[in-house]
Amino acid sequence: MLFEVLRKQIVFTASESKLSRVMKSVRAAMEYEGLIRNPKKCAVAHFKRGVRVAESTSLLMSDGNINIQMLEDGQQYKFLGERGLRSVETEYKETKVKAAVNLYLNRDPAMKMVREYVEEAESKGYQSMTKEAGKYAEEYGLQLQLNYPDPACVTEEGEVLFGDKWKTRLRKLQEARMERVVEEQKWQEKLITARKEDGDLNTEQCFWWLSKWPTCPTRAIAGMFEIYEQLLPTRLYAIHKTQASPTSDPSCRLCGTAPESLAHLLSACPALAQTKYLARHDAVLKVLFFDIIEYLGLIETSPPWYSPTKPQPVYEGAHAQSF
Repeated sequence: MLFEVLRKQIVFTASESKLSRVMKSVRAAMEYEGLIRNPKKCAVAHFKRGVRVAESTSLLMSDGNINIQMLEDGQQYKFLGERGLRSVETEYKETKVKAAVNLYLNRDPAMKMVREYVEEAESKGYQSMTKEAGKYAEEYGLQLQLNYPDPACVTEEGEVLFGDKWKTRLRKLQEARMERVVEEQKWQEKLITARKEDGDLNTEQCFWWLSKWPTCPTRAIAGMFEIYEQLLPTRLYAIHKTQASPTSDPSCRLCGTAPESLAHLLSACPALAQTKYLARHDAVLKVLFFDIIEYLGLIETSPPWYSPTKPQPVYEGAHAQSF
């Protein structure tokens, strides 16, 4: 439904007046579909040069009848969340740094005029893209050296990065910063610590299947990340993480024999032993089965591990038989 799409999207505009006009268009589109927008589920946040600016006034729509409240400090938007706001700010800063470096990498003669304009603005003390990019890069411990045609980034260790190497370093620095933030959260602290200590739980091995399954549905990826980050809405999650029902019964709703945790649902719930666990077990063995009969020459090629193909009752060949 249109409402389900719109209510979870972020609308970006350059000014408050433009935002008011865009929201009016959104409202008209929803009314055309027979839907009514609830302004209580909307919130507005102002960003200036990538930094959120606290505002105390609400946004008055262009028709003058509806006010949309501002997102106050410490308050979280119901659908976007504080993490979403941080990601917007991070994406803005990363884009600024990339744009500045690409400006000095670009060998198009027409871009020379752009570089001269930016450098002139910075020399006169005006706001410029390169000045902002340098400030944002310093937050990650990188020092920009914007020299045409070979811009570089210098790390805190003195390493000079040219070309696309700085992009990889920037991504790793962002991941390290996010890990430090997550480690401070009680809910995921043990998970991140175990991941660091166990070499088999690194990112490359945990998510290698994404590179082998290019058509993986988005819902499957989102579900796997929810499992990995322990964000499934179990009873323990509602009691300890969201605290939506801190005094409720933590027992599993399926079996009632143990607290309803992610580990319990994945491997220890007796109510799922003969259904979901069995299907998962068979799916793993199916991969091994097809590899074995391919090796024996009973089939030409083994189907991908995510294929819905089911084994046939009998496979026969010149030198082997499977049934």
